[in-house]
Amino acid sequence: MDMSNEKYRREKFTAFLKNIEVLDDLKKLAGDENFFDFLNIAQTEILHSNALAWLLDPKKTKDVGKYFLRKLFILMMDREKDFKATDLIFDDFDNVEVLREWQHTDLLIVLRKKKKVNFVFCIENKVKSKQGKNQLKRYREVITSQEDFKEAVEKNRVAYLFLRVKDESPADEQWTIIDYNDIGTILKDIQSHCPMNQELNFFITRYLSTLRRYSMMDDQDMQELAQKIYSEHKDVLDYIYENVQNEDALKFKHYHTWIDGFDHEHKLAFKQKKVASLQFATEDLYKKIFPSFKPDDIGTYQQCCYYQIIKKSMSKIQLVFRNAPKTPDEIKQRLNEIRQKFTKNSNSWEWYSAKTQTIKMPDDFDNTNIDEELKKNLNKALLTLENKVFEELDK
Repeated sequence: MDMSNEKYRREKFTAFLKNIEVLDDLKKLAGDENFFDFLNIAQTEILHSNALAWLLDPKKTKDVGKYFLRKLFILMMDREKDFKATDLIFDDFDNVEVLREWQHTDLLIVLRKKKKVNFVFCIENKVKSKQGKNQLKRYREVITSQEDFKEAVEKNRVAYLFLRVKDESPADEQWTIIDYNDIGTILKDIQSHCPMNQELNFFITRYLSTLRRYSMMDDQDMQELAQKIYSEHKDVLDYIYENVQNEDALKFKHYHTWIDGFDHEHKLAFKQKKVASLQFATEDLYKKIFPSFKPDDIGTYQQCCYYQIIKKSMSKIQLVFRNAPKTPDEIKQRLNEIRQKFTKNSNSWEWYSAKTQTIKMPDDFDNTNIDEELKKNLNKALLTLENKVFEELDK
């Protein structure tokens, strides 16, 4: 029924107001402004490197540091078959050095056993800056040339981690990609399973809220809760957003204009314009992922795989997989096969952001006459993302 009907609209608003407490849980996850925002350092590399150095150091955070390190080892073993850490035991985390800016590296973690270096972790952190020419190769060569690290290097017990926010690949193939989604997942796991004092728990909570606020991590809990709230109160929320034309809403209308006049080398399979998000897919994407794809069955496919741009972070376009409960078994199986091309994580899942591409924002975004420039930038971002996705699928 249409929300223009006064009686229907009142009923929907009444139901929403009776259940408005559901928004409290979403607010808890999103978090208010905190000391990271107040100090204006929420998006600076040094903040995140310092925070991670502290959290990873068992001398300072005890069991939290040990748990964090163990999770990093597990992550490395999942992603790098040659990385050897199967004989590592919990006690090995009692002799750990966490160094900042050692030989210009962001983070160096050294584990010793009987005074000998047993493992070395080097983490290069990229929040806004880009890697310099041969930077990663130089860092690796500095580490391999250290006499103290010689045995760890020979036994393949050195890990080079490229920690990123943007969809940037390390220039040196010896570096393994991790992102702030990985960091956020580990920290949430720590809060659920690791004993800690109130101050440390408060710090991790605030740090996670900072990652969420600045779109440095995709939080599945938050996405699922937001989806649940939206599904239950779709009519009311759509009506509110449609009638409150804030600055972001006005900007996001340009994206709707772009998709309505879609001019791209790949044919559009479907589009779904929402107030807070834009979802769509090309036929080439579906043909690549689902060999049995037929345009007549688009209703099934569009529920489980699509490109998405969210109003809150409209400078990014992402490829999303959804393993919904009612998805046919053969498509679920195919989704799991495809997901394994992007991640080694085999845990159960419902939502997964496989790839993300940054969209260049026009300089005068407040101007209402920027459709052409934004269209050009959107087409370029989509084409770049498609090429990355197709390249990954062809491996």
